[in-house]
Amino acid sequence: AGKTITYLAAPTLGGIASVNGGVQLAWAKVTGAAKYRVFRKTGNGGWQPLGDTTELTYTDQTAVGGKQYTYTVCCVSADGSTFTSAYDAAGKTITYLAVPVLGTLSNVYGGVQITWGNVAGAAKYRVFRKTESSSWVAVGDSTSNSYIDKTAVSGTTYTYTVRCVTADGKSFASAYDGTGKNIAYLAAPALDCVIKVSGGVQVAWAKVNGAAKYRVFRKTGSSNWVPVGDTTATCYVDKTAKSDTEYVYTVRCISADGKTFTSAYDAAGMAAEEADPIQLALSATATAKKTSQIVLVVDHNLTFWNKDANGIWKKSMDVYCGYGKNGLKQAASRSEGDKTTPIGSFPLTLAFGTGANPGTGMDYRRITKQSYWSAVRDNTYNTWVESATYVSGEHLADYYQYKYAIAIGFNIDPVVYGRGSGIFLHCKSTDHWYTAGCVSVEESDMLRLMCAMNNGAYIIIVPNTASISSY
Repeated sequence: AGKTITYLAAPTLGGIASVNGGVQLAWAKVTGAAKYRVFRKTGNGGWQPLGDTTELTYTDQTAVGGKQYTYTVCCVSADGSTFTSAYDAAGKTITYLAVPVLGTLSNVYGGVQITWGNVAGAAKYRVFRKTESSSWVAVGDSTSNSYIDKTAVSGTTYTYTVRCVTADGKSFASAYDGTGKNIAYLAAPALDCVIKVSGGVQVAWAKVNGAAKYRVFRKTGSSNWVPVGDTTATCYVDKTAKSDTEYVYTVRCISADGKTFTSAYDAAGMAAEEADPIQLALSATATAKKTSQIVLVVDHNLTFWNKDANGIWKKSMDVYCGYGKNGLKQAASRSEGDKTTPIGSFPLTLAFGTGANPGTGMDYRRITKQSYWSAVRDNTYNTWVESATYVSGEHLADYYQYKYAIAIGFNIDPVVYGRGSGIFLHCKSTDHWYTAGCVSVEESDMLRLMCAMNNGAYIIIVPNTASISSY
């Protein structure tokens, strides 16, 4: 009569991988199989059963990180009492690397610091981040258990995770925590200036996107940082500073209620410095109250100043300049053709030149062959005129010095005939510095100045620093 058997093939092992929570192995379905039993061994040890399943995958949650295991699978009866197939005696081997366990996320000076627990057997780690609207993006590799993401943008909330990779970085060696950990990154406030002013020390810094409030600290010598005040602005005056003590300041972001630090800080800080006397004088002028850009001419020195968001005036250019051949003269007493440059504060009304706009933020006009600056005794006096016939004054196209130029708003409100016309800030002559009444600088400086300027700028022209405060 013979003997009968239902043949079940030995399960063919497929993929094996370190996943979040253990080692996951998979195998091909065996026709007729009721259930499968998973075995593992270490080294030359014997096979040890791990568990039964009716699925085609199994996760060994008892695997220990850093250990090498070999796995195999065989078919068993529905009640688990009988083996119903053979098994692959060679099995498949893997060194199990656990998923890195995320530690702390911190806003540190320069970025976000991510830490995680050591994974036994790991050669290297790869850090990933994502935002609410993006997928995971790799930001860097590390052989240690921490990493600083220096590309983080302040004011952005990031989620981070970490995964083991091979030493050459070409393959993943573990799974990762798909949930990750979140942090709202706030950059350490970048100190702008620390200046000794009347009544204390003024500290200013750049705005930090996402910051609710700031705390200002100071220290002396090797002492510890001491908080001096909180503010929602980006400028603070420490009115408790002593005039005979040298201080260093730093700033840190804090929560709206002031209970929690939300950023790191510049540990080096910035020492308080004496204010520039010219800066102080300029800041106190009437001109400074109506503009955010000033060209300051003090004798043959031209400086360019910008007022920042904190109301602090900062110098961005310092160059030699020329002026009228016969010197500087009070605006009300000068006359047409006396070759003096008017003293006073004047709006800078128009940028112009022989070519296309080089990039100025001011209104710009290009010189044509018909462009004149009128000196005619009529309503065109001291204005730009386009005319096909000759106009008394200056034919602008004849002057190479006007390659880059800006009109100074002298004698415009009211216009007084004979007091002077065509007073400009322009490129210097090739062979001398003096002018017929304008202010001149090197061509490269004129271009740089013009490209940095916007509408609404002013120029103050004075013979000495003591005169600045008058304007």
